[in-house]
Amino acid sequence: MKKIKLRKQSKLRTQEKVANVVVGNDGTATVTFNDGSEATLTPDKTVEKKQQKDADGIVNPAKTPVENPSNLTEDEKKIKLRKQSKLRTQEKVANVVVGNDGTATVTFNDGSEATLTPDKNSRKKATKDADGIVNPAKTPVENPSNLTEDEKDKVKKAIEAANPGKVANVVVGNDGTATVTFNDGSEATLTPDKNSRKKATKRCRWNRKSS
Repeated sequence: MKKIKLRKQSKLRTQEKVANVVVGNDGTATVTFNDGSEATLTPDKTVEKKQQKDADGIVNPAKTPVENPSNLTEDEKKIKLRKQSKLRTQEKVANVVVGNDGTATVTFNDGSEATLTPDKNSRKKATKDADGIVNPAKTPVENPSNLTEDEKDKVKKAIEAANPGKVANVVVGNDGTATVTFNDGSEATLTPDKNSRKKATKRCRWNRKSS
């Protein structure tokens, strides 16, 4: 800041015959001329408070969960725009442009601009337990379209064994469809072909006695 003042004062040197300028912390400038005379300029004569731009007071929005932080979908961009629009009365936002990587360029009504980097306005969607469900070992059943209660219980236990410590509840339908609720509240549905199979038919051998 002092250097800026000195540069401005130096422009007067040829005109005003200024030999030296010393600027104090409070903005007071002591000017020494070539003839040895001195003059003091008070801060009100040399400085003014920097005008506050709207962009200087930008508020980070709530982070938007996105699937791929490096390539946002159009819907994810629109969500971000809506969140920024909530700040318009407060922050005097004129326009927001969101890039594919989540970078948001915010233009304010006073013409100032601010850039919000992706880490300020988006985050990767949390992985749900249901997204990583492991198919269980298939339970042999007599009639795949109408499981017995015992068979349903076996399917349930097989699912719990395949996903240890994560399963809160399993409901198995008559046809073997299993609705799995995880501890984080997420749900997944396993179709019958994922968790049961028809029991193999046993072949009987008849011994023929020789006459």
